[in-house]
Amino acid sequence: MVDAFARRRVGGLILTTISSDHAYLQSERHGTPIVFIDRPPTDVPGNTVLTNNYEAAYLATDHLIRQDHRRILHLGDELSIATARERRRGFCDAMNAAGLLIIRGSGEIRPPNG
Repeated sequence: MVDAFARRRVGGLILTTISSDHAYLQSERHGTPIVFIDRPPTDVPGNTVLTNNYEAAYLATDHLIRQDHRRILHLGDELSIATARERRRGFCDAMNAAGLLIIRGSGEIRPPNG
């Protein structure tokens, strides 16, 4: 897909990837500038815009706590993904700081009537 856009001579690409290996982009980019969002690239030159995922999750959780919410659930991605781990850590730290129970669950979540 990167190759297709690069061949169309787009002015640049903004990518959010979950892969830890970005070497494939080197041959596909054809000189097109790339900006990565939330995950720094490996083996490919490009700028990165990072979010402090820990702080964002902590602040969001703390906001809910300050609004008197007590039963707060963090629904996140797989913990093998660095951003998901940081978000989970921020949530847990905010809950622990407030002395609140962290609801842990496993299994499949289905929508109502699903």
